[in-house]
Amino acid sequence: MRNFLSILGIFLLAPILLTLAVNGYGALSMQKDLSREEYLPQLLYRDIPVTYEAEALKAQAVLERSSLFFYSGAQWREVLADCVKISRTKEFQEVKNTLARAAAETEGVLLVKNGQTVRGISHRISAGKTRNGAEVTELPGYEELVSVESGKDTVADGFWQTFVFNEKKLMETWQTGGDSLVLEVVAQDSVGYVTEVCIGDTVMGGEAFREALGLSSACFTVEKKGGQVVFTCRGWGHGLGMSQYGASQMALGGADYIEILQYYFPNYEIIKK
Repeated sequence: MRNFLSILGIFLLAPILLTLAVNGYGALSMQKDLSREEYLPQLLYRDIPVTYEAEALKAQAVLERSSLFFYSGAQWREVLADCVKISRTKEFQEVKNTLARAAAETEGVLLVKNGQTVRGISHRISAGKTRNGAEVTELPGYEELVSVESGKDTVADGFWQTFVFNEKKLMETWQTGGDSLVLEVVAQDSVGYVTEVCIGDTVMGGEAFREALGLSSACFTVEKKGGQVVFTCRGWGHGLGMSQYGASQMALGGADYIEILQYYFPNYEIIKK
């Protein structure tokens, strides 16, 4: 009997020992983690206002699920850390069931192209139209996205945002030299988002510039006023893929999540696996 139990113990421990040999002790904790799919409610909480319509939340759930396939191990560890923090908040617990329902009611639904799952992408508010992916070289992998109208976004709270900076501080930050800040929009895409900007001797992409200054959108105009530099932005986010506000407005008009995704991703398919 004792020999039998010893053999059984070795048999049960073999997979764990193999995991340790291949991946190290850190892999043990990963074995205890839920599957990535189980974290969709936390990702929804992080990425879209829970007050948006249920069909918009479902559309976002499909995009989040599709993106799960593209996180590397290191990226997923960072995302997982965010999810764990979110799970511990009272605010998340209060809306957890709503978000879990959005994930459950879209179970297995993915965004695909030519039979392959593709990375989902969305933003909070467009500048009135979403962007053509082929024009956004800073964010590769979305070349099949086409620009679509999202006109109701223009009346959303947060569509217009203004950011004011001290001109001298910007000059110091960017080490531009001279008596005044040299700032020029070099290029824009067909929707009006800045794709290239020159500040002093530095030329950079519009999205990189937006992130560096913390602007709400790269669809902006800029002017200097009395020692200040004023950016007026339209929209919120990078403008690619689904407008979350636009999706919520479509849902209010009676569209379901499949119709929403088909509208914002006309060159893609929505399938259930």
